[in-house]
Amino acid sequence: MKTSLSFLIGLFLVLTHVVTGQNIYKFNLQKLGDGYTLSNAKLLTGFNKGGINTDPSFMQDGKLLIVSNHFDKNQLDVLQLDIARKTITRITHTDVTERYPVELGDKTHFSTILKEQSGTSFHKYPLDRSSKGSTIAPNLRSLNAYAWVRFGECYILEGKGVNRLSFVDLVDSSNGLRMLDNVGESIQVDKYKNLVFTQKLSANNVLLKKYDVKRKEYKTYSKTIDNTQIIAYTQDHKVLAASGSKLYVFNLAATSIWEEVADLSKYGINKVGQLLVNKGQLIVVDKS
Repeated sequence: MKTSLSFLIGLFLVLTHVVTGQNIYKFNLQKLGDGYTLSNAKLLTGFNKGGINTDPSFMQDGKLLIVSNHFDKNQLDVLQLDIARKTITRITHTDVTERYPVELGDKTHFSTILKEQSGTSFHKYPLDRSSKGSTIAPNLRSLNAYAWVRFGECYILEGKGVNRLSFVDLVDSSNGLRMLDNVGESIQVDKYKNLVFTQKLSANNVLLKKYDVKRKEYKTYSKTIDNTQIIAYTQDHKVLAASGSKLYVFNLAATSIWEEVADLSKYGINKVGQLLVNKGQLIVVDKS
């Protein structure tokens, strides 16, 4: 079940190319005043360039989990990218599509959304591929995204065309809570273990918001730049947002405005679909 091979990762600075699928890039992200500067652009998915490569998440050891159709063009499986060693490991090989893999706190399993013909379910697999894993929550209504705050405490988005944010307590189901509708899929957890997310009130009114988990209170920071819902949280308590090829930053700790960080079109990235930030690294999914 395990497949490992060398892949073309960061062998060149991508300047001009045509992308027909979804590709994943890595940048070094460094502070520059109140903003950031990007450097050392690398294509991480040259092994499947033009295919579907999406849903990146960092593991605690610095590897990446992604979803890709590299091994099966008709469905999405979970792959592990070891950036340092330049290898790919196929983690799942199933007849269903997986989305949004996230390593769990025990470092031995990851959670994922299973997209089946009968609907969606919330599942966990062992990273060593020793078993078929187990279901966390079955028969969910179009599960679209999720975020762990602590193990056993999860916030999920479900519902076709609704994206309803709900709290799920896997230890005590009586603590479940239905919250807001029309929430963006980029649910972030800040350094205080609160949620940072977007909510679309209308096509021209998308808000950047916080949910204080302990106080159960909401705070609205601002409208998002260009009404985007593509955001990523940084550990210096700022939010990066993407609109088209451009990146912007918003400081959550101070009265702020959205300020442009970079234009990624010079790297051939014209439509950012997802962002991920971890320890000075910026991961960008390009949907150009």
